[in-house]
Amino acid sequence: MSRSSDKNYYLLAMSRRRKDGYITVFLTLVMSVLLSLCLTLIEGARSNAVWMEGYIVSNIATDSIMAEYHRELAKQYNIFSIDDSYGSKKASLENTEKHLARYLEKNFNGSDFLFSSFLYRDFLSLWASKSEVEGVLYLSDEDGGVFRRRAYEAIKDDCGITLLSELKNYITYIEENDLEEMDLTGEVESLQSEISEVKIPEGEYGIIKGDTASVYSPMFIYGFVEDTSKLSENTVDKSQLFSTRKSENMINSGNLKLEEIGSGEKLIEKFAFDEYLMRYMGSYMKEGNDNSLEYQIEYILNGYPSDIDNLVGTVGRIFGIRFAADFLYLLSDKEKCDIAEAMAVVISVITYTEEFIDVYKMLILLIWANMEAQWDVRCLMAGSRIQMVKTKESWYTDLGQLADSHNTKGDESGLSYEDYLRIFLLMTGDHIVNARAMDMVEADIRKTPGNEDFRIDACIDTVAVNIEIQSKFGYLVNYHIKRKYE
Repeated sequence: MSRSSDKNYYLLAMSRRRKDGYITVFLTLVMSVLLSLCLTLIEGARSNAVWMEGYIVSNIATDSIMAEYHRELAKQYNIFSIDDSYGSKKASLENTEKHLARYLEKNFNGSDFLFSSFLYRDFLSLWASKSEVEGVLYLSDEDGGVFRRRAYEAIKDDCGITLLSELKNYITYIEENDLEEMDLTGEVESLQSEISEVKIPEGEYGIIKGDTASVYSPMFIYGFVEDTSKLSENTVDKSQLFSTRKSENMINSGNLKLEEIGSGEKLIEKFAFDEYLMRYMGSYMKEGNDNSLEYQIEYILNGYPSDIDNLVGTVGRIFGIRFAADFLYLLSDKEKCDIAEAMAVVISVITYTEEFIDVYKMLILLIWANMEAQWDVRCLMAGSRIQMVKTKESWYTDLGQLADSHNTKGDESGLSYEDYLRIFLLMTGDHIVNARAMDMVEADIRKTPGNEDFRIDACIDTVAVNIEIQSKFGYLVNYHIKRKYE
């Protein structure tokens, strides 16, 4: 072989070696890129899997503690919340945090999975390094506004706005005419002081002296109830109820805020909440309930620890309004005023006290209004209705004869006893109604087994949790989750 041929062979071999080297380098680069891409994809998949599993488990754990709502509260009052005492004597957020941590652990360790040792492998190695409740809203927060809102949401689709409009008109009539501000008892006493020889008969359910809180004795109610043996004698210990703890600054408070609603909806909320109370709580017209107090609405209006005192206070308030409304009607009825004046003239002639004719007339009108008001209240207590503003047709009593105590037919339209309760609820401050309503909720729930230490200010409506998830592969993710009952 010639030297020239050797040289060509050498050059050809070198060329082939360069090509093989280029191919090797190229393949190495390709493999490196592919390997890097695969590792990146694997790591990205692991990272996303860590985030996704952590997110799912955190949400499941949060939903699980929300599922532990107080069953008796939901059953009796259709209100959902977490009791952070969990039936124990100690109400604490630590209890809820322990429940949250337990649910996280159970979901991460997979011990409850079917055939977990054979079918399940943990490629993520996650655990919860932190699980804390960072925010709550109790039912009692915002002066009971949370409890009011949830009650409103439970009933808002089933309330008649027409009734609200009618009740507002009645309230306007009461306020514009100062029916609750009229001191007719004082007026009678003043007139009597002018003519001491004229006495106003008190009777078995007549006017009794005293302030508004104690103007009527327990015997007062007997004149308006057909069967006094059915009157409830239940009492509660107010010192153990929410309103007392609130006055002593001994209630739990959350750090979250209740969502705002429009100003127009606030009036609807107030009315709907009152309707919620009328449906879910007892009153004189709801016999046979097994509540701590039978007359719960009357308690909300008066706040006394006994049923009889709350009933007397409520009926006395109705009687006061009826007395004033009937007296105003008498003053507007010329025929009845003429009758009263004629009787006053007769009395003045017999007693030789013509100078007191106007006084006698006023006393006669007051006595007459008192008689009519007594009949009105008897009708209301018997389940009948009475017109707020009387007419000649709806007026019942006659000065010439005693009213028939067994006649409680009343009117076909007008206000019922329960309508007066609605009016009084609308006229009572929200914070008072809220607090006393929650008193009744506490007292009722405590009567059920295992709930002897139930507190409504331990009932969580909204919860915000902070969960931190770690992996042995170096991942750390954090979740802030907020839940409320809707």
